[in-house]
Amino acid sequence: MHISRWTALAATALIALAVAGCGKSAGGSSTTSTSGGSTANLSPTTPAATGDAGPITWATYREVGTLDPIQAFDYPENTVITSMCDSLLQQQPDGSFKPGLATKLDTPDDRTLVLTINTGAKFWDGHNVTPADVVYSLERNTNTKLAGFYGLVFQNVTSITATGSDQVTIKLS
Repeated sequence: MHISRWTALAATALIALAVAGCGKSAGGSSTTSTSGGSTANLSPTTPAATGDAGPITWATYREVGTLDPIQAFDYPENTVITSMCDSLLQQQPDGSFKPGLATKLDTPDDRTLVLTINTGAKFWDGHNVTPADVVYSLERNTNTKLAGFYGLVFQNVTSITATGSDQVTIKLS
């Protein structure tokens, strides 16, 4: 009986030490991180490249299954596709938008979006982006035969049309 008490006491002490080692101390009023930098200066985005980055290795949990944007609905595909394809608008960390392939967004009424397209933007093969390209890319999401993941996002869209040499108009129901 005497040995089992010492064993129990030793086991309790080891468990207490292990649990204490897994925690972290409560922070005071300081915002400094353990590496000495201030967490107040962290940025939610990566700065723009200033030169050639060299080879890139993606840390995804599996191989990429598709490069078709309407079929991409998981981390590996979205990681790669967002690096290869530009978006019409870029959502910012604060929820606002800035231009992407669309340089301007107008809303003439509650059910109409007019995107002005940067027709100077180029595809990988050197051809300029046109409003027809934007219409085609957006409408692919509504084609049920393609079984894309984003069809429901377009359920309130009644039309997507090229309405000028640099404009696409989206009408909502």
